[in-house]
Amino acid sequence: MNFNFIDRNELYKTLETNDHLEITENEVGELTYYSISNFLKNPLDTISVLENWPALDGHVYTPGARQNFTPMDLVPIIKKYQSLCFQLGLPNADVTKSLSTSLIMSKNMQVWKNSWMPHVDNNCLVVCNIWLCDCVGGTAFYKYKGHYNNDSLILPKSKVGGIVMNKLEKNIIVPWQNFEGDEDWELYHVAPSTFNTLIIYEGKNFHGTYAEFDEKYRYSIQTFI
Repeated sequence: MNFNFIDRNELYKTLETNDHLEITENEVGELTYYSISNFLKNPLDTISVLENWPALDGHVYTPGARQNFTPMDLVPIIKKYQSLCFQLGLPNADVTKSLSTSLIMSKNMQVWKNSWMPHVDNNCLVVCNIWLCDCVGGTAFYKYKGHYNNDSLILPKSKVGGIVMNKLEKNIIVPWQNFEGDEDWELYHVAPSTFNTLIIYEGKNFHGTYAEFDEKYRYSIQTFI
């Protein structure tokens, strides 16, 4: 047997965050999200180590391939998220129970039809996304019939997924496309993907992937708290 061993201390060293972070609060209508540039001390080293991590490919709801991480795999980052959530007054949650995954996207990737529809992350309070690339586009935010999130919809929150998923066709595999909106959905803002920038937003906001792909991978690490 041959295993690709990664030294834990070496990994943690590459995941250290900068000591002094400049936080920008962005307000767009009823949406508030935060962006923090120069988040990681050594982002190129981070990429170099994480390139050795297994990436699962295959057609699922989220586009591209994914690397899955436990909180213990990303300790320096997860600890920083805990302090940032407290500092920003975001919903209090146990970061030790968070779920982290990378998203590795590329030109001409194949997806389930309509998997580009906006969604909410019903099972998390806060989403933290570290961009490890520069890419045209970013995280798109949408309004559903004028609603920025699923707080004030008449339908119970447990049913909101039906709004998003009712057009999903798992049996039809097609190239990825950006969703520009329709009679129900309005694309009103795109938070840009800027290298080594962290964005933080509440999972209840309707959002989705929006990007112009080239020959480089679109790489980010998302944590659902």
